Amino acid sequence: MLPGSKEIPTSARLETSAAFAFGANLYRARINAGMTQAAVAIAAGLSLNRMSLIEKGRSDLRMSSAHALARAVGVSLKALVPD
Repeated sequence: MLPGSKEIPTSARLETSAAFAFGANLYRARINAGMTQAAVAIAAGLSLNRMSLIEKGRSDLRMSSAHALARAVGVSLKALVPD
């Protein structure tokens, strides 16, 4: 650890890695569906900025948003949620 830096709590590291994995899965599903971020955002009822942050793993989301994103790209929610 760098001097002056703070340890990230384990729970925060797990949440961050889960958000990153969800975003990566969403990105792959979106590309496979041949959709743009804007198209998915509109279909899911989210802003383009929020969509971008979710794909980068930098935004938490509600279950309703996760379901809407899965429907928008034509996959099950299980396909987006990391193991």
